[in-house]
Amino acid sequence: MQDNLKEIIRALWSKQLPFIAYRFPGEEEAKIVVQRETAVQTFSLDKIESVNGFVIAPFISASTNRAFLLYPNYIYNQFASLKEIEKLPSVKLADGSKPENKVWTKDAYLKKANDLIRDLKNNKLKKVVLSRVIEKNMATEIDPGQMYSMMNKKFHHSFNYIFYLPRVGSWMGATPEVFFRIKGDEAETVALAGTKHIDNINWTFKERHEQAIVTDFISYQLEQLGVANYTKSGQKTVKAGQLAHLSTKFSIPLAELESKTAKLIKLMQPTPAVC
Repeated sequence: MQDNLKEIIRALWSKQLPFIAYRFPGEEEAKIVVQRETAVQTFSLDKIESVNGFVIAPFISASTNRAFLLYPNYIYNQFASLKEIEKLPSVKLADGSKPENKVWTKDAYLKKANDLIRDLKNNKLKKVVLSRVIEKNMATEIDPGQMYSMMNKKFHHSFNYIFYLPRVGSWMGATPEVFFRIKGDEAETVALAGTKHIDNINWTFKERHEQAIVTDFISYQLEQLGVANYTKSGQKTVKAGQLAHLSTKFSIPLAELESKTAKLIKLMQPTPAVC
């Protein structure tokens, strides 16, 4: 049914409706959430326990305290009828509504890299990953359905997603990292850091130290909230595609997080594993 999923994503993409398609780790079936209105709302992360929909929080939400909320007006799985999808209204966005890419030149990137290297040497920072957007013209038109299908085939044990938000942008990714999960009477989060190729899994002090930074960060945030009754298990090796990572799992009784869940999510977004 991958071909059907490809066609669903192609159809939604062409209609320019806000949507996300996602698949949980180890599962075969993808789910699709579609919003009827093109205007994408934002909300305060303080209210995250009361909202209904799919939350997309960019890194800047750590300072703005705002995240995007995609309303679940329509919910499908990858076996949905393509004819039903095609009945959804198409949207014609006004010219000039395309999102602006924050492109860095190579010189600007190298200057920032040198600043960060200096801060690392002066112990102002312990761990940092610096990335930049490189703008390229595609040789052929992007086929989002095909790209997402290929990613699902390649990465089976990760959370795979593709979303489109009008006037905001689109993104596709696969991550093995559990940010926050509530299951029954327990909550869970994961410290995931340290990377090796699966053909050479020989963990050194460097990777274990990188992983410990993330683990210590999460422990500190829990203790700041007065949450002491939690357990840690790890470090375990987690494979994701051609890479392996070190993982430490935090298990927290849900009763410990009463009236604190939103605060914890805010404190952890984004964790040092991705910041």
